[in-house]
Amino acid sequence: MDFVVLFEGVTIMTQLMMDMRVALAAPVTRAPAAALRRFVGFAIAGSGAAVLVAQALHHVAAVAAG
Repeated sequence: MDFVVLFEGVTIMTQLMMDMRVALAAPVTRAPAAALRRFVGFAIAGSGAAVLVAQALHHVAAVAAG
């Protein structure tokens, strides 16, 4: 397994978790634009996490195959 790829994935995932934590800690406003920004932010973070999981599974399958 390429440890540089693993390290980059962990770094990106840590940043995504920190971004999500900041988004949750932000004061909730009732403006529709703020709600839309929060929804889009979670969608981006979720899709980024899905990409990282897919990459990890690809690398695990490559190692398992030999």
